[in-house]
Amino acid sequence: MATLSARELVAIARTKARVMFPHLTYQILSAQAVERPGLGTMCVDKWLRIYYAPAFVGDGAEADQHAANDPGGAESAQQAEQGELEDGDEYDGRQPDRSNGEGGSGADGIPKPWECGPPSEEAPGLDEREQEVLSRIVAQAIEHSPDGGKGHGGLDRWAERILHPRRDPLAVLETVVRASCQTGPGYGLFSYRYPNRRQPAGCGRIPVHRQPIPRVSILVDGSGSMDDETDIAEALGVIGKVLKGLPPEAVRVYTGDEECGPAQRVFRPEQVNLDGLGGGTDVGGMLQTVAKDRPEPDVILAVTDGFTDWPKHRLRPKVIAYLTRKSAAQRVPPWVTKIVAEK
Repeated sequence: MATLSARELVAIARTKARVMFPHLTYQILSAQAVERPGLGTMCVDKWLRIYYAPAFVGDGAEADQHAANDPGGAESAQQAEQGELEDGDEYDGRQPDRSNGEGGSGADGIPKPWECGPPSEEAPGLDEREQEVLSRIVAQAIEHSPDGGKGHGGLDRWAERILHPRRDPLAVLETVVRASCQTGPGYGLFSYRYPNRRQPAGCGRIPVHRQPIPRVSILVDGSGSMDDETDIAEALGVIGKVLKGLPPEAVRVYTGDEECGPAQRVFRPEQVNLDGLGGGTDVGGMLQTVAKDRPEPDVILAVTDGFTDWPKHRLRPKVIAYLTRKSAAQRVPPWVTKIVAEK
């Protein structure tokens, strides 16, 4: 039986990796393998090239075992025979210091003497932008694979971070509240919604300055299901965030459980009165009460765990639900803007 070369063994490992991890096929086919005699190990550079020493690859059984146990190495040993690069003349024979865990620049970003440098025609590789595109392709393959990447080093969680990056819910809240505010006279934004009192006769319509004047009502669910140390604390944090972004006179705070209490004008979250709460939950009824208050709010922000009934019909003010519990997100009607706290 003929002895297989190191290059052929790497090609076998690549094939096995594609069979074992089909959702990594694009990754496996996109990198370059570089043979480095005397390197003593396998490592990856930051341009997605795999460097390997023929002696490290070893016999076929050792290569097979390495492919099965080290998907990171297998997925990088690609384009085996057609895609391999020739040994560079610049390599001085230095080996990584394995006692200190030294590897390629793919691990620490520091170029190493045995690496080929930035991608070029002579030494193809993937630049940062190309690797970002590849990451999205691989993440989509993981997301649509039958097992979702589960059991393979948490690849499903990695794919979710790539395809569905999470934003700070309080930052989202601030953006949504600002976008929902009405405008009034003053020096702020240009608007064509209102006539300009200096409009010349026989001239096209000219804009007016409008200064945002928001009217934001915050409804805090104080029912018994809202835990003081988590849910209520989250609600007070939301109030503090809104008060930092808007003038205090623009904000009214309401608290309640089955019935809505009177409006409160506060300057700090600690001033919110939560006494006498802890009963049942009727956020839907309290939302209707707040919407009927005068002056009518532009935005109603309801902070709740979500385990409640909601109004059956859309309310006139814009309604934002800040949910302290992710498990109740499906209960919120589609006409309500939903923001879920990260828990």
